[in-house]
Amino acid sequence: MADTLGSILKEARARAGLSLRAVEKATDGKISNGYLSLLESDAVKEPSPRYLHELAQVYKMDYARLMKASGYTVPSNSSTRALAFSKEEDLTEEERDEVERFINFMVAERSKRKGR
Repeated sequence: MADTLGSILKEARARAGLSLRAVEKATDGKISNGYLSLLESDAVKEPSPRYLHELAQVYKMDYARLMKASGYTVPSNSSTRALAFSKEEDLTEEERDEVERFINFMVAERSKRKGR
């Protein structure tokens, strides 16, 4: 049987040696200890990707693993776009557009080189 999100989170927290309250503090209160308890017991059916990202950072683990365990679609390989936008909340809309343009430019340049 596959690991559930709750079991993955509980194991990660234990590995990190953190209490529920310590995780709440580590997330600057973004994730309450009560909500984390609900996540660990698999009571939350559609957790926020932002919370999963926050927990991945606290536990120093793969964000994609948490997303997949939550039932979200995750690219089979970490795509450049997924990597570039994994911290998209730290970027302005203009910055995200600029990153997207740069990625498209790089893809086009690679295609030109292959076409030679």
